[in-house]
Amino acid sequence: MHIDLSSAPPKCQSCILGKQTKSSVPKICEGKCAEGVLDIVYIDLTRPESIQSASGNSYVMNLIDDATSYGWVIPLCLKSDAIKALKDWCLLVEHETGKTKEK
Repeated sequence: MHIDLSSAPPKCQSCILGKQTKSSVPKICEGKCAEGVLDIVYIDLTRPESIQSASGNSYVMNLIDDATSYGWVIPLCLKSDAIKALKDWCLLVEHETGKTKEK
């Protein structure tokens, strides 16, 4: 098969877009970060999963400490169980860390 390399192949917009690469996400933390353990905790409650766990849980509550990036996952049967689970979690981590919430 003969290949002619004397001229550049034509460029089309789709080919150019298909060969583009994503720019990397900057590793800079924007905004104020927590200075101590449990100063800022992010909480996310997932929607009900289509398949229940073996113990009957349909929801998951994720908690992430901003200072350490340590995470906890708490399975829940009902969405209404989130408040009690969060209070129980607060007591547990306050006992483990020795840090109590300020009033």
